[in-house]
Amino acid sequence: MEVFIKKQHSTLCNKDIKWHLSDQSLWITKYNEYADIEERIGKSVGSFNWLYPINDTILFNEEDRRFETAIIDLAGKIPIVTLEEIYLSTKNEQRGDLFFAEKENYCDFEFSFPVVYMKEKDFLISFPVNLGEKDFLILFIADDFGFFIYNNQLLGWILKNASNHICISQETSIISDDNQDLAVISDNNQDLLGKYFDALRLWDMDEEDEVAITELKSLMNVVANRKDALGLAIWECIRNILEV
Repeated sequence: MEVFIKKQHSTLCNKDIKWHLSDQSLWITKYNEYADIEERIGKSVGSFNWLYPINDTILFNEEDRRFETAIIDLAGKIPIVTLEEIYLSTKNEQRGDLFFAEKENYCDFEFSFPVVYMKEKDFLISFPVNLGEKDFLILFIADDFGFFIYNNQLLGWILKNASNHICISQETSIISDDNQDLAVISDNNQDLLGKYFDALRLWDMDEEDEVAITELKSLMNVVANRKDALGLAIWECIRNILEV
């Protein structure tokens, strides 16, 4: 997808980032309901076949072509990687706003690169492996979320402090000062999220494996008394997996 940037603050901020763990999707938008986004589609340009798994939703305002909404599919496996396994230069970081530059008002688009989780940094990342060899830009449209851009092409994205943006449902998706019981409660959230991904990986390999089931049940007990969004989301996901 061809884009261009402006060195100005976007209208989006950290509270507009919502990672719906149980729905396996990442939302970057001011809207909290699918119905609100559907209503905006008629006034948007970009890639908006979000009902279909082959497309991610990237919406821009039709009038000024400014970035407005992204719904990114996270339904695939998310492996844990280390800094040694992935080269990520952050020397070309910039805060700004993103604009649609395609000649047509609609394009088919998806982030086709694997999504990985860097536990020691609490980063969720999707970008081409060979991008590290090129002079790319990371454009942050919020403090914790940015797009990888190379030659005016949208190639990937990065979410910092990923575990802080977990939401348990659309209705309770925004973590704010007015919702204290969903606030982040500890500094070990990245370890907890890493354990969930590890347990889920074992279960994906063999749903009948006793070790995988034991790991999931153990993790479910760990988060049973947590009232923060991450703990509630992991508990809900494991409950659905094990049907308990």
